[in-house]
Amino acid sequence: MAEARGIGWATPLRRARLGLVIFILFGLPLVMSPLSQQYPKLIFAFVSVSLLLLVWAAELLLDKGAALHVPVAFWLGLLLLEAALISLANSENLRVGLESLGLVIVFLLLYLVLVNTVRQERTALVLLGSVFAAAVLASLYGIVQYCGFDLVIRQRVRPGIGSIISTMGNKNYLGGFLAYLYIPYGLLLLRAPRRWQKLPILLGMALIWYAIMAIASRAVWIGLAIGAIFLLAGALRLKLLRLELVRRSWRWIVGLIGLMAVITALFLFPNPLNLSGTIFGRVATGVEALAGPYVRYYDWWVTWEMIKAHPIIGIGLGDFKLEFLDYKAAFLETPRGARYKDIYIAQALQAHNDYLQMWAELGTLGAVVIGALIFLVFFSGWRRARGLSRSLPPKGKGQTEEGKERALTILLLLAGVLAFMGDAFFSFPLHLPASALCLIVLLALLDAGYLQGWAQEGRPQRYSRWALALCTAVLALTVIVFAAGDFIGDLYATRGKSLYERGDAASAKEYLEKSLEWDFAPKEALSYLGLIYTKEGEYRRAREVLERSWASYPRVTTLFNLGIAALGLRDLEEATRYLDLVTKIDPTDLDYLYQKAEIYLLTGRAEEGVEILEAIIAKDSSYYRAMTRLGKHLAENGKPDEARAQYERALVAVKRKAEGLLEQLRRPLLEKSEYDRLKAEVDKLTRDKEAIEAALQALRGQTEAPAPSP
Repeated sequence: MAEARGIGWATPLRRARLGLVIFILFGLPLVMSPLSQQYPKLIFAFVSVSLLLLVWAAELLLDKGAALHVPVAFWLGLLLLEAALISLANSENLRVGLESLGLVIVFLLLYLVLVNTVRQERTALVLLGSVFAAAVLASLYGIVQYCGFDLVIRQRVRPGIGSIISTMGNKNYLGGFLAYLYIPYGLLLLRAPRRWQKLPILLGMALIWYAIMAIASRAVWIGLAIGAIFLLAGALRLKLLRLELVRRSWRWIVGLIGLMAVITALFLFPNPLNLSGTIFGRVATGVEALAGPYVRYYDWWVTWEMIKAHPIIGIGLGDFKLEFLDYKAAFLETPRGARYKDIYIAQALQAHNDYLQMWAELGTLGAVVIGALIFLVFFSGWRRARGLSRSLPPKGKGQTEEGKERALTILLLLAGVLAFMGDAFFSFPLHLPASALCLIVLLALLDAGYLQGWAQEGRPQRYSRWALALCTAVLALTVIVFAAGDFIGDLYATRGKSLYERGDAASAKEYLEKSLEWDFAPKEALSYLGLIYTKEGEYRRAREVLERSWASYPRVTTLFNLGIAALGLRDLEEATRYLDLVTKIDPTDLDYLYQKAEIYLLTGRAEEGVEILEAIIAKDSSYYRAMTRLGKHLAENGKPDEARAQYERALVAVKRKAEGLLEQLRRPLLEKSEYDRLKAEVDKLTRDKEAIEAALQALRGQTEAPAPSP
């Protein structure tokens, strides 16, 4: 194959492909919006990888010498896609499943492009360096937030661990992204030929380590520990620590370990640079949580119910978030579930265990393929590393240094995969674009030609190249069109939500309705639109929209609003069914219980409704709505004295609550949005107080009226 200078690209298209790959690896982790961090990454992934595929398709057409290598892992990836397609037979919402399937296809094809891009070690280091640069910037941003300032919104935030979101939206997401490639970044330090190149890498790795320690994610620490132990054991077993490459860089390695030790020591005890709590404290709280009815156990037991319900083909790719509430309600009715009724989980979008979630969504068919893929990665990787460490040069004169160096590279990459796998037991990195990108990079580098020693590469013939290029181009263009439409729909939905929160429901409805025209699988917009229709009294339209929302964006509030819409349509049986399900899913929310009591009183189940109201008052003595409703019921049933007592209690509670809000309104430097919210609550309490006083006055008139003369 003809090679140009530098990294070895034979055509401008290959250079364009490399440039796009670098752009994706650097840009995807950093792209964000003040309103969201994950959604822009998804759109970026869909569009940028599709553009990369278009360039690759053009290269296949125009470069007759273009080679194509398809590793075994890619064929297993296709089997995984087949399992995902089969699982969609059980999907609650096929469009949501197809969105998830599209993302799997995009990342699988990105893996294939990366494998065919990395033909030399220098290219591998360039790509690894791209992600490293993004990690350094993301770490720096997170540390600035940790210290009390946000660079994007340009204002001070509360210093500490809670403010670390960087470009990821969550400190644990950031911690995972920084950790998965941290050990493989050692390749950059080892391979950099000059001191001026090694120094920024050393400082960058120290900065990333400080961010990892500040984030204090126990799952990330576990993953890194597993990866480091594997690397050390493998290097000792294959006798790789005496390599010339390692000896040349030993001062830098010792320097990095020293910096990591100093940074770690900062988090062993309280001090001004440690705002995260001590390592010992974090570990102790983690152990304590694992010993009790841990919130993660809650997720896992509900996921296990899904696995038992559909053990072979699963509930459907992407369906976990759609079916969690149904299975949660069923789980809480079991003897084991009774232990978790006091743990509040409104809605779990992920299982916080990628292995269990993939098993639940794809069934045992998918789990077997995933198990085979894991086995292949480590079996082939270890076998190749062992073979390279024992390789002989021509004429059998001793072991080759180059082979051992490549063996060490494989161990470093496998350690990164293990860090990912360790964190995936408590988190969901496969469902986060930046984290999934790290895994794709690791797998692609492991299957790179210079490490695997491909004996032969396929060169597609004319008709094969045309067919492959055409299919790739059609797929890429389709993804771009749908991604663009989805993005436009999201812009309309975001504007609509913003207008609704400002109180402009009419304009909000217009924007939300437009978003439905563009979005392939609308979600949150349906929920807001259903709420607006409900408040406007358009109960029939509200029920239609909320039912669609429940199928794509299930929330307890959606069920609650469905109950309100059914009540507005005077369908008391359906309203009762919805509110029964709401309180079964979330038995602790007093507003849901109150509405359930209201419906029970309307449907002739007065005794049960009164019991619920009394239970609400027993739990919260300031919940005046329950007292008022109970007073009304007692008055309607000829018990004016008891009714008056409830109204008087409600009047005391509402006055006390209003006084508390007025005290908050007097605080200095109150933001306008907070002032408006508190003022609206005070106005509502004033109206409620007047209504209670009127009801009391009416009751007093009844009890004080003279008895009629005979």
